[in-house]
Amino acid sequence: MRQIIISAVLLTMVCGCKESKTYNTAFYKMYELQGHVKTCKVTSFDAEYTDGTYKKGEEGGVIAEYEFNEGGYLTRDGDFTYLYNDDNTFKEGHMKGNDGIAVNLLINDLGQMYKQEAVALTPEYEDATWKTEYSFDQNGALISEKTVYWESGSEYKYKCDERGLRVSYSGSYNLDYETKTSFNTEYEYLKFDKQGSWTERAIKMTEINERIDIMTEEVLDSETTYSYQIQTREITYY
Repeated sequence: MRQIIISAVLLTMVCGCKESKTYNTAFYKMYELQGHVKTCKVTSFDAEYTDGTYKKGEEGGVIAEYEFNEGGYLTRDGDFTYLYNDDNTFKEGHMKGNDGIAVNLLINDLGQMYKQEAVALTPEYEDATWKTEYSFDQNGALISEKTVYWESGSEYKYKCDERGLRVSYSGSYNLDYETKTSFNTEYEYLKFDKQGSWTERAIKMTEINERIDIMTEEVLDSETTYSYQIQTREITYY
């Protein structure tokens, strides 16, 4: 009996230690994730919107894939991989299939990635550099991101609810000096998993494409389009 009691106490201690293990939640909040996430894959689908209801259509493919280490830090974002030191301070980042670019993450004391930048390692890749700056609200939800490329850029602003989920985002980007695209996107969340992470959401996007006179900055013509999409997420946990 004494041996059984001791074994039970030891098991409780082991389980307690496992449950109390801490990890950085800042990246999870940034990507609207709950719990101790290991991987997340996002797939998009065309959708139809009729009488207040979304209907999923043809699959558009995987649009994002993320991986995190046990400490909660981002280790993969699509073709980018990130390495950390033993204390989870950032070490180095790489782009798949491109040895001429290094990708750095700047992380603040709250564990938030506030800047992401691609740096050219050789002169021929100088026009492929970029940097993105992020800002967050008091709860750690992402509220804006601004990216500067070699000859273009983009700026997005997000609105989040009390759960940290994005209800809308708006912004603009330009691929060159003669065109500009502005948009507004609204989200509706359809499904969640047991951890509380969303696994399916619907998207309504309004997009305005403008052609601009580079000398006077006058809008020469514009076109407004509307589109609908459904996104699903496959999430694994530690």
